[in-house]
This record gives sequence, C-alpha cells and structure tokens, in this order.
Amino acid sequence: MIAKNAMMDTIRGVFERFGFDPMETPAVECTETLTGGDEESDRIIFRVAPAVRGEVKDMARDKTSLRFDLTVPLARVLAANPEIPKPFKRYQIGKIWRGERPQFGRYREFTQMDIDTIGATSLDADAEIIQVIYETLQALGVDKFVIRINDKRDVLRRLIEFGIPKERERRTLIAIDKKDKMSPEEWETAVAEASGIGLEKTKEYLWKISGENGLEESAVGELRLKTEKLGVPQSYLRYDAALVRGFSYYTGSIFEVALLEIPEIGSVFGGGRFDGLTARFSTQALPAVGASIGVDRLFAALERLGKIKKQKTLTEVLVFDLGEAFEDRYIEFLTILRKSGIATTKYLGEDKAFQAQLAYAVKQEIPYALIYGDKEKDRNVVQLKNLQSNTQQEIAIEKLEETVKTAR
Repeated sequence: MIAKNAMMDTIRGVFERFGFDPMETPAVECTETLTGGDEESDRIIFRVAPAVRGEVKDMARDKTSLRFDLTVPLARVLAANPEIPKPFKRYQIGKIWRGERPQFGRYREFTQMDIDTIGATSLDADAEIIQVIYETLQALGVDKFVIRINDKRDVLRRLIEFGIPKERERRTLIAIDKKDKMSPEEWETAVAEASGIGLEKTKEYLWKISGENGLEESAVGELRLKTEKLGVPQSYLRYDAALVRGFSYYTGSIFEVALLEIPEIGSVFGGGRFDGLTARFSTQALPAVGASIGVDRLFAALERLGKIKKQKTLTEVLVFDLGEAFEDRYIEFLTILRKSGIATTKYLGEDKAFQAQLAYAVKQEIPYALIYGDKEKDRNVVQLKNLQSNTQQEIAIEKLEETVKTAR
C-alpha cells in the first residue's frame, strides 16, 4: 500500500501541476443515472439491495447501484450545480466496481484516477489531457509506451463509407476492438461476420483503418500537431483508426496508452471527448474531455516492469523500550523527532528483550533504531543504530534532531 500511495502521490502531483483541482462524487447512484439504459453497462453493474427488516415496500431492489466509473457521476453533479464556473478542471480518486471476470490487470473492485476539463470546446483541452498522460508516465519512470489516438467522427464516417448497416455498427465495433486478441485472419473473419459486408470488402475496410493509411483525411492530424507543440514527442503518438474504446461514450477524440513491454495488460490510461453527457441530467449539454487511470492495473504493470520500490513501513526511527525507568526520556525523544517531521515510533511489543526489538526493526525494514538505557543515561547520550549499514554512533541528546536529520 505504501508503494501504491507513492505512485498515486506522483500522479496527483502531475494533475495539480496542470491546474486540476480535487473533487469527490458519491459511490452509490441511481441505477438509471449510471446506465442511461445502456445494455452493456447494465451487465457489469453491481446493484445495491436495501437493508430493511421485513417487507420491502415501494423500493425496487435495484434502484441504486455502485458506480462503474467516475465520469457519469461527475456529469450528474455538474448538471445539478450549473453555477460552477466553466471551464472546470477537476481530478478525482475513487473506488469503482465492475462485474467482470477477474484476471491479470482486470478487477471487480479497483481504484481509478480521473482528470476532466468541462466546458471547453477547444482542441487545446484535448491536447492538454494527452500531455498530462505523457507527463504522468514520464514522472513514473515509464518510457516505452505509445498513446494511440483516433476520433469517433472518423469511425462513423468510415462505417457509412463501406456500407455497414446501422443495426450492425455496434457488433462491428466490438469485433474491431478485438484486434489485439486475434490473429489477422481471425480478425478479418470476425469483422466480416459482424459487418455483413463480405470478406473482400472487409479486407479493404480493415486496410483503411490499419496503420496511418487514413491519417490525411482524419480529424486526428490537428490534434496531434497541437500535442506535439506542447512538448509530447511525435514518437509517442500513434494514429490508430481501429481504436474504438467505449465507443458509445465518446463524441470526438479517443486515446489510450499501450505499454510496449507488456501489451497484454491492456490500456492503463485512456479517455477522450464526451460532449453532451450532462444533457442526460439537464438541458445543459456541456463539452467535456478527460482521461482515466486504472490505478491497480497500472501498479501491476509497474511492478512487472521493476518500477516499484517496495517499502514495508513509513517509520524511520524505532525507539527501543529498555524499561519503564526511561519512559520520560522516550517520550522526549519521540516528541523531538516527530515535531521535526521524522516518522518515529516506540517499540510496543510484549517481548522487551533487546534481540526481539532488534529483530522486529529488521523485519519491518525500519532504517534506524534509537537506543537509550542505563549506560546512555549515565553519559547523557543516545545510540543511533543504522540497520541498513549495521553501523552505530553515540550522540549527545541535544544533537539528536540534527544528527537524525543528517543521517536520513
């Protein structure tokens, strides 16, 4: 948890550096608010059954549910509070729940970190979100990744261009989204069956949405140029016309991160433009763009990449308990060090043997032990033991704070 919190602190720092402010929304919402009648959302949702004794009267069992993302609750809150100044830039950290099959990088309960800019139509807002994605991964020490970019308007235009019937659009897009999970031949067959346009025409369609074949006629070109001007190297930006993530959700740009060393983990950071989502809850149809990090999936990826420094405790100094006669001194040491911002605790175990306390400190990987007993009392000193280098120094009590600060 310590390592995960450190990762989240790094991410939070990037978000705040770009002017995003913290915000919270409820974990439980009306089911209809969350799903909007969407069948796909309805299948993954966790419903909340009312805890009542006896007969359930007028309350339907599935009237409320746990949120499966942070964006829909945001849209509802903004619709209910139109006085919030726009553009509104926020970030949120919170738990979400999805009824999916657990596997590597995919969980039923996980933490998500979102950034969103609400009330800005400018493509500059989209470019800034992509810049935040880039800066976040750089801050975490991740260098081998690409940000895949597409635009929903291009996707819709090509579906029409190749004569894919409207009633087959959804299943066609689902088949396209399985590109990385199939061989090229299997992918062609799956898209042909879903679209109903035949294998030859499907091959032509898939060629059009592969690589950068359609970039010149795409809306992505301008976004990519703006993002490059913000300092994101072109080598990290990849036009991908086959990217159709959360298609019903988005209205314009779509983007997600692929980690090149472990592509099988899926996207760790993704988002896009979702103009008008607030219109589900009010007459206001606000423009919006944002992105989400699956914290647990990203943490699992960083662990596999060796980017996570494990840490058992935040405690920096353990004050050994060598008897009640020294209790006043121990309190003094604890106060001095804690007021100096040094994480310090006194040994509270039942076994007061010196070796037991030493073994505890080593097992917990506490860097320093502070030792004060009869010998130290006679000379008005303390022993500061560095448990990492296995060295020890005797210091005057009045120099305790200064010495520990220097040694850290």
